[in-house]
Amino acid sequence: MKKTGLSAMIVLLVIALVMVSGCGPKEKDPIEGLAAKYAENNANGENLYISEDGTTLYYGKDGKSDMTFTGMVEFPEDGLLYIENGVWNEEFTGIYRPSSGEPGYYVAYGVFSEKNGLRLLPDGKVALLKKGRTWDEKRLYENTDDGNFYYLEEGIWQSDYTGIFASATTGKVYNIVNGTLLIETLLVDDGQGRMIYMEYGVWNPNYTGTFTDKDGNVWNIKDGVMVPDKA
Repeated sequence: MKKTGLSAMIVLLVIALVMVSGCGPKEKDPIEGLAAKYAENNANGENLYISEDGTTLYYGKDGKSDMTFTGMVEFPEDGLLYIENGVWNEEFTGIYRPSSGEPGYYVAYGVFSEKNGLRLLPDGKVALLKKGRTWDEKRLYENTDDGNFYYLEEGIWQSDYTGIFASATTGKVYNIVNGTLLIETLLVDDGQGRMIYMEYGVWNPNYTGTFTDKDGNVWNIKDGVMVPDKA
């Protein structure tokens, strides 16, 4: 009986202490108390910490994790790593776009990869890369493997786009069908109520004459634009 009474008193004392302190056990920071495997990064002053069991790589500063951070961080042995919500996402393959608006990073299994040319992404999209960064301006890209010219915006092939593309680089207007330059001679709606003369996929504003379509209709063309009446 004395033992039981003493045990009960101890339990009551512990409960009272918890109530006085106003809380129970504190939720620990994910990297609090863990030794930093890698010290402050020499390039940008940002830290990466690895868990004691070696399974998780956290981003943080001064021994505290920052679970709000998403971005690329230098890792001494492996280059740039993709950190998502404070943790290295080693499963991610795709394009990471910084909120600053700079070109995207091509990430393969959580690591920045300096690839060039067209690259198929897991979501089925195709990215155009230059040393692992996306070519973000609107452009046509010639793929020497298949001879096609692909239309890209923000570094991604626009496979669903059909219409014209006015290049700020070349000053020419191209005919795009399903994201690819259609190298044919025909009349195309320019979206401004005109039918323009596309010669092998490129608008020829200098052409004046006639054009016979695939149905045998003959049209008058003046300065690369169809005159409404047939010839």
